[in-house]
Amino acid sequence: MKSVFLTAIVIVLTTSCISNRYMLNDNGYKSTALISVIKEAKTNGQKIHKPLIVLDGIPYRYDVELKQSRLPVRPDDIARMSVLKENMGASIYGETGKGGVILVTTKQAAISPQKKEVRIDCSQPVKQDKLLYLVDGKITSQSEMNVIDASSIDSVNVIKDPDEIKKYTTEDYDGVIVIRMKQSD
Repeated sequence: MKSVFLTAIVIVLTTSCISNRYMLNDNGYKSTALISVIKEAKTNGQKIHKPLIVLDGIPYRYDVELKQSRLPVRPDDIARMSVLKENMGASIYGETGKGGVILVTTKQAAISPQKKEVRIDCSQPVKQDKLLYLVDGKITSQSEMNVIDASSIDSVNVIKDPDEIKKYTTEDYDGVIVIRMKQSD
């Protein structure tokens, strides 16, 4: 009986700690908005566990940044939150995206997108100007990439192998990010 009680306490404490990492900077009821998105994704059958939160292009990991403090955004400042499909997060963010990725875009970033750093899992550092972006086969700039709504993306393929990169371009690139958009009916 004592062990059942202790187990229950541990589960409650663990659950509350996990939830606190996804609380937003607000003392009201809206501070749980991100937690609601995570629960909804799980309800819809997505495999999401300790997801990576990407706020205006900046990743916040569960065991690092979110362990130290709340996500630095107020609920009223959020324009949209999108959950990436299971494999898409891992293909863009590597190992840290395997538990799921939630993209959070603030109203300010939605109005005036700024150049952001793209982080992909590479053994060698990749310079921003050494990435080729293809959206539906068309070469796209980094600034155009920043305004794409994640919910309109069908798939993302990150190519790092030099032989594979040569299939897309003869120029000197360290990586190619191939994005296929959802087709409108």
